[in-house]
Amino acid sequence: MIVFGTPATWKPKYGPSAHLISTLPGEAGSKELRDFAKKIGLNTAWIQKPGTIHEHFDIFKSRIEKALQAGAKQIDRQELVKIFNEKRKVASSNLAIDYFFVEVGLK
Repeated sequence: MIVFGTPATWKPKYGPSAHLISTLPGEAGSKELRDFAKKIGLNTAWIQKPGTIHEHFDIFKSRIEKALQAGAKQIDRQELVKIFNEKRKVASSNLAIDYFFVEVGLK
């Protein structure tokens, strides 16, 4: 699912802005996020922190409206943090699994 945090105004000349993220971990989330970004007219080169649990696009007023119309859900800051924490858990467990297979010679 694609979500974005409650918009805040950090730079008045740009108006409200928010982080657009996928709730899915890993490559599936990256693909979902990039596909959605294209759908609302974002350049995929604008992605912030690619390949990390904090991967996101910064979106501003007109794109926030487009994101809503395209099906993104607005969430509060606590929900955003919860999603990042869940992604961190998945990433950590995947690293542990990869390490195990390397250690026993299966990878």
